[in-house]
Amino acid sequence: MSVITISNQKGGVGKTTTASAFAAGLKYLYPELRILAIDLDASMNLSAYMGAWEFKPSILDVFLKDIEIKDAIIQRQGIDFLPASANLARAEMLFSEAERPYILKSVIEPIRDDYDYIIIDTPPNLGAMMLMAFTASDKIIIPMSLDSFAMRGVSALKQTIDLAKKHLNSDLEIDGILLTKRKVTTRRDKNISKAMTEVSKFLDAKIYESSIRDSVVVGDAQMETKTIYEFSINHDATKDYIRFIQEFIEGGKTDEQE
Repeated sequence: MSVITISNQKGGVGKTTTASAFAAGLKYLYPELRILAIDLDASMNLSAYMGAWEFKPSILDVFLKDIEIKDAIIQRQGIDFLPASANLARAEMLFSEAERPYILKSVIEPIRDDYDYIIIDTPPNLGAMMLMAFTASDKIIIPMSLDSFAMRGVSALKQTIDLAKKHLNSDLEIDGILLTKRKVTTRRDKNISKAMTEVSKFLDAKIYESSIRDSVVVGDAQMETKTIYEFSINHDATKDYIRFIQEFIEGGKTDEQE
């Protein structure tokens, strides 16, 4: 069983898209797997994609102990899902600084063994929700678009991960960096390759062989609250996410994309 956080402090890099496609894709490719996705972002984008906008109860109700986590989980797109709340920021004020990082870990502990993978979508900032996710997680997947491969944008993320590892969760590790919104013509650009290598070394993390091509199909599928696998199984971006998930599960390399 593994708890995986999809994280990047920069918005617009395909973080929530990756969380959605990863969770749904695991179930699509490996139907026997038991998957839970958790939206930990007050913007509720993943909840909207899942057709659970303003769904009650939410993860906040679980934090407040108004409801048991198993009673807050709903079925969406073939997987179990725990919606966010627009009032998630309240969690920062309602709990002490000492207990705050451990809230998510404590509420998912009773149901950890019910799932093969728990996927957590986080806000695009380095606040309390991200620290909660890092404390509860085994691994981090970092989506990055080409314009986000810069040291100045990664150093704060590394500091937060290092802080979590040192003080909150010594077992936490970065599984890898996923290149998103890739333009076919720029995949082998020397400057991009150099930046990717620098970021990989800085974070001490691999860059997945798989990458995700830029595509409108993702947004179109999200507008219809469908997974990309339901919406267009033969589209390039869908195939890319399938390759990535297979690489993640198999721990190996995939064929280089065209």
